[in-house]
Amino acid sequence: MRGASLKGNTYWPASQRNTNDVLDDHIICFDYTSDSFGPLLRLPFDAGEDDYVTLSCVREEKLAVLLTHNEAGPLEFDICISTKIEADKMLWSKFLIVETKTGFLALVKCDSFFIDEEKKVAMGYYYTFNIVGEVGYLKKLELVERASTGVDYCRANVCSYVPTLVQIKQPAAGGGKRKRQSYLEKQRYDQNMSRLAAIEKRSSV
Repeated sequence: MRGASLKGNTYWPASQRNTNDVLDDHIICFDYTSDSFGPLLRLPFDAGEDDYVTLSCVREEKLAVLLTHNEAGPLEFDICISTKIEADKMLWSKFLIVETKTGFLALVKCDSFFIDEEKKVAMGYYYTFNIVGEVGYLKKLELVERASTGVDYCRANVCSYVPTLVQIKQPAAGGGKRKRQSYLEKQRYDQNMSRLAAIEKRSSV
């Protein structure tokens, strides 16, 4: 899927009906409160026949859209961020335009991508994490652990996670089962933090 969920709604790239075009040059929203689709809204660029459109969310506050100009010569990545989202209108601002070498697949064949507004970089996953910025290709980061399926067309997907400092309230009375659950959660947390530290250490080398 190349869509994204934001504030309880899901958005997908879309094209107009009853046309010969198969271009994803629009976006459509499904509102779960009304259980219905909204109108087609124009994306901030013209997609070509061989172009590829992917959506992402930015810290659960904005939408980001990636257009890959998949033509001969250098690949061009065009990323925009929403500045206003309404039921019948969306406004966008340019975030990043990157030209990179042909055959660079980090953002072309990924079903999701992520951006860092402060550092002006984008990251996509295609067997490895690949980071691009205004100057082009920046860094490749391999996962410390990666499951091997033995099937070429099977690969891992990634999703964004926004950490929170909100403390979860615990009930006053807890039994042995609840304590056991808390212990397992802490164990998983420690394992994840160890993996993250290993990834950061490896990327800094």
